[in-house]
Amino acid sequence: MQRVTVVGTAVALAALVLVLMTVGCAASEQRGRLESQFVPGHCSKDGTRGLRSTFNEADAAPVTVSVVNQAEVPLHLFWVDYNGRETSQTALPAGSLTQQASYVGHVWRVRGTGSNAAWVYHETVVARGPGDAAVMTVLPCREAAEAQDVKPDHERVRRLAATIADDDAVAALRVVVGSEEVMVPSVDDVLKAVLAKGCDAAKYLSEEPSFGCHIVCPLPSLPSSSDSKGSDKSKDQVRHVAVFVNSLASGLRALSLPRDLTAAQAAVLIVTKLNRPLIPDFVNEPALFSQMGFLQHPHKKVDALHSDPKGLLLFEGGKWIWPGVRVNHTFEVPNAGAKNQTYVMRTVSLSPRIFEVLGFLEDGEAPYIIDRARPHLGTAQLAYKDADKGKATEEFRKSNYYFMSSEKDVVLQNIEHRVQMLTRLPISHAEQPQVLRYDPTGFYSAHHDYFDPADYQTSAEFRASLANGRNRMCTVFFYLNNVTRGGETGFPRAGGLPTPTDYRDCSKGIASKPQKGKVIVFYSMLPSGNLDPLSLHGGCTVYEGEKWSINVWLWNTEASYRSDSDFTWRTSALLDPVPPPTEPVVHDEL
Repeated sequence: MQRVTVVGTAVALAALVLVLMTVGCAASEQRGRLESQFVPGHCSKDGTRGLRSTFNEADAAPVTVSVVNQAEVPLHLFWVDYNGRETSQTALPAGSLTQQASYVGHVWRVRGTGSNAAWVYHETVVARGPGDAAVMTVLPCREAAEAQDVKPDHERVRRLAATIADDDAVAALRVVVGSEEVMVPSVDDVLKAVLAKGCDAAKYLSEEPSFGCHIVCPLPSLPSSSDSKGSDKSKDQVRHVAVFVNSLASGLRALSLPRDLTAAQAAVLIVTKLNRPLIPDFVNEPALFSQMGFLQHPHKKVDALHSDPKGLLLFEGGKWIWPGVRVNHTFEVPNAGAKNQTYVMRTVSLSPRIFEVLGFLEDGEAPYIIDRARPHLGTAQLAYKDADKGKATEEFRKSNYYFMSSEKDVVLQNIEHRVQMLTRLPISHAEQPQVLRYDPTGFYSAHHDYFDPADYQTSAEFRASLANGRNRMCTVFFYLNNVTRGGETGFPRAGGLPTPTDYRDCSKGIASKPQKGKVIVFYSMLPSGNLDPLSLHGGCTVYEGEKWSINVWLWNTEASYRSDSDFTWRTSALLDPVPPPTEPVVHDEL
């Protein structure tokens, strides 16, 4: 196989990608597209599918395959021959593009290099399609990055935290409010000042503590002092931030961060300085997100983060949870709908965190799901706790269900994509949608969607699946029809109420009424990553009519209930754009 060209500059790369994408869909008589079951942005160690190239004389027209390396690390491109052997084609420096002459049936594979060589970043087959040119974009791979020690060394970060005083950060607070007084400015003054300077994240300050969610607003740098030997650059080595701990105005802290730290290191440093207790060996690292819920790339520098006046939100549990602010607060989630429309989320409860979105389902989607599920419904089952083994299912729930695969189902795939954009959680974290039907007298006693490991002591294999804090963290619950009477979703502990004595009693707490097309989003975890016992909920008795609904459970890590072939979109849409690769700058202490 022959390499056509390699382009290294960002400008040329952007221009070529645009041209190639245009060529690829310009003429209907041309034929060539890429067919891949790899989820972009993910990779696996030696995770090939055992494919080999094929050739058919009927598909003898050449296809140009363009491979773009946006993975921020050097990669290598291989052609997989007709016996399944890898044939080296070309190196792919970070940010480069290469074009290869190919044919329908050919297999292309992208691997890491050096110690990263075992990781397969992408594998694709050239298939029949509308174009004679196809583009394969290789994105940053979380799994390989973690294996390459992207996670910060907590002990080193703790040592670093002890060496950095925050006095200048406090002084920067005074600069923000224009105060020359020795005392720290009032919280109200700081809040007004950071909002005036464009820190939109401060709008998420909450009426109740949001444990594990901290709002981070940039503060101005202080001018460097000078002496006869020249400029003192020590002050220029740090960036100052105002942190509202647990999203409370009263939790204001001023912190200094080394400007050359990565986002991953900065998140751990902030949590360390706040003396927040992290869950030992937790599945996720603390992470920084934009104020619209997009993950900041772990390699992004504090300097770049600090330059955005809109501010950031830090989640100790490493996953985005929409801030509640206050009951009945509403905010818009743009570009999340089927036609990139905006959804309006209304806060129903702060504890537990519950939101409501009206009109989430498009016309025709609910009847389609009901018609597809109806022939397959079976009696709903339970994952029994140790204390409940031997009891009849009917003691806890009375309903029918069907786990509906979205594979090759465009309607469900579109819905799942919207779930991803609404929750800002990768759809690869989701179990398959569960369709439910409750007939008259149907119910589901109050329960938690998460699995408390303490309740499954006799199930070693199941407990192992919950290791390191893995668990369900978010539920998206769809109402497919209106219910004549009953069928609400009840939250008996909403607002901090005590554990009920009657788990079928829907008279206490909050109850969400079924409404066709509506979804409620509620969280089984706190932003800290701890389980939230207040998320206890149940399906209230249906007294008249029937109730159709869907559960989509999202975990705080990859779900093991589905394969990569279930996904046809890019979960990288949840990652903030990454700047072009630069020479790494490593802090002395790290």
